[in-house]
Amino acid sequence: SQRSHGKVLPTDFVSDGDNAVVIGYEPSIVRIYLVDNSLDPQLALNWFETMPDNQFSGTAMVDSCIETNENGFVLDGAAAVVLDQDTDGFLWEAIGCRYDDDYRESMNPEDPVSIDGSMDFIQPVVDDSATEEEEPSDDTDIKADIEATTVLAVDNGLLSIFAANGADAASVLAEIESENDVTQTYNIYADDTGAPDLTAEKTTVDALVTGDWLVVTAEDEETTANYEITVLAS
Repeated sequence: SQRSHGKVLPTDFVSDGDNAVVIGYEPSIVRIYLVDNSLDPQLALNWFETMPDNQFSGTAMVDSCIETNENGFVLDGAAAVVLDQDTDGFLWEAIGCRYDDDYRESMNPEDPVSIDGSMDFIQPVVDDSATEEEEPSDDTDIKADIEATTVLAVDNGLLSIFAANGADAASVLAEIESENDVTQTYNIYADDTGAPDLTAEKTTVDALVTGDWLVVTAEDEETTANYEITVLAS
């Protein structure tokens, strides 16, 4: 047996037509939870293959707005809206048996069943950015945490950081974060004639001095930015 579940959101729901769900087998039970535009549940529908022409709407039995075939099921959106005017989408759960040629032949070689027949399917509206794998960010802009007391100012244009007198590496690292909420890595190094000395990383308890550098590594692990640190006098 198999069990599947999913959702048809308000952006994909067709209230005056059919909503087809392809799951690869013929369900014997379909449970539908009608939802409004805020995804709040409005009504539960239960369909059973033993009563294919009817379904339970809450505790009442009504004409079914669900039809099944060997590939899945179809919900009549117009009929669903009749049952509940606030319906804008639905969550679903289907329970049934596996239905493909290889499995059927292995169980009953004398009576294989083809699933060449297809069913209409409503192409959902999907944001391309949600389906394509996003490239790692190369953003290196940073800012001071809203509660920062050691990092007094950050200038992404001039690539500079102003820290309070007595600042150490740990306090600065704790108060720096991404300007645009992306993943970044931070390291602090001593100066090497106007550039970070990558062989002299400051440990968390090391006091900082003017001329030290904060190196920001972007999410792509290739793009970096060097921020010069100025420690203000008391």
